[in-house]
Amino acid sequence: MKLTYLLSLLIITSVSHARSSVSFDRMGNMLSPDTKIIRLGQKANKKGNIEYANKQFQKAAQYGNEEAKILLVNNFIKTQDFTTALAWLKLIDTKQINDPDTVTQSIKTLKRTLTNNYKQVRHCMKN
Repeated sequence: MKLTYLLSLLIITSVSHARSSVSFDRMGNMLSPDTKIIRLGQKANKKGNIEYANKQFQKAAQYGNEEAKILLVNNFIKTQDFTTALAWLKLIDTKQINDPDTVTQSIKTLKRTLTNNYKQVRHCMKN
């Protein structure tokens, strides 16, 4: 009796977990877990909740999702956490990205921002 009960619980748990981890887009294509997580992060980003968005993007990055890493870089640039932005930028595997221009754009933004900050610091030090 205990064995039957235990097996029933195991099956129910497996089925409920499988349902929660599988989803589909409007065209009927199955979405990977990291894609679902990125969408949560993008919704949070649109609402201005960057901290929650970054947590979601970091979860997606754990799956090896390069897009999530780019989104993290861009968010860290926005919040002026340049060290973390650079660290995430170095983790991106450009061979795995469909649109390498996105990484190039992030690099240019980071470089431009750091250059402007450097100029401001130099100007303040002269005065």
